[in-house]
Amino acid sequence: MFDHLLWFDEGNVGLLWLVVLLVPIIDFVAGYEVFRYGYLVIFGIINVLMFLAFGISSIIWFFVIYEVIVMGMFVLIILFVPSIYRVRASFYLFVFSLIGSLAFYLALVGILSIDSVLIGLLLLVPFYIKVPSFPFYY
Repeated sequence: MFDHLLWFDEGNVGLLWLVVLLVPIIDFVAGYEVFRYGYLVIFGIINVLMFLAFGISSIIWFFVIYEVIVMGMFVLIILFVPSIYRVRASFYLFVFSLIGSLAFYLALVGILSIDSVLIGLLLLVPFYIKVPSFPFYY
């Protein structure tokens, strides 16, 4: 039933290698001492979900996994970031993710009926929001 769900080609194998190489570096740089076990469990779950998201062939399942990763990032920020700005950072993550997810959902719904340039722009919005880009995170 799920034999055709995972799919690997030149594009997503590069992204999978990027996850495998960068996630340990991110974990080393973050290096929080407080609540280490819970942090590692949530971070590991997010790592597995990123690996699945880049290896999945269905755009709907990619969208679902993408949103679960955002929820995991929200939990990591709220529980494990030792800063007074963690509530504000998690609020910004929630608002920008909501905007990006709405654009992503509209692009998925209208993929057959709308102009391809508009769909490309709608698909660009959530990924542009997730990457730390200057206009959204100033």
